[in-house]
Amino acid sequence: MDREYLKDRLWDEGKLFLQRLVERHFPVAVAFWGRKYGIDSCHLYIASSRVDQYGLRQVYGEINDCLSSEAFPSLDPLSITLLKSEDPVARSAVELRNSDTQRMPGYYLLGAHHGGPLMGGTLFEDVWIYPEVSEPSTTAP
Repeated sequence: MDREYLKDRLWDEGKLFLQRLVERHFPVAVAFWGRKYGIDSCHLYIASSRVDQYGLRQVYGEINDCLSSEAFPSLDPLSITLLKSEDPVARSAVELRNSDTQRMPGYYLLGAHHGGPLMGGTLFEDVWIYPEVSEPSTTAP
């Protein structure tokens, strides 16, 4: 995956998509773009307690509903991977997101140096972790 394409296109579209999910009261524990070792394609990983509660089939249906409700031309439903909130990969991503050592402006980047990061027992070449996504607060005027 070309890092510039991810930065310029997928990153922003993924961020908007995640915000739309959260606006629909879809809890996002952590979300990141990741490219597993030896694989050319990048996936948008989304960990949610909703997967724990309702299972993959129902939650993928919700993801597809959100994708089809707006134009997300760069997001392919097959490039979205859902994780349970307590999945070891998700837990590793949360730890990395909350770590001060990998911070970069706007996003977190772990490069392919020395084989890439091992997250929850899975080897990734590249990982771009979104900052925490939360529901917008509503304040009364």
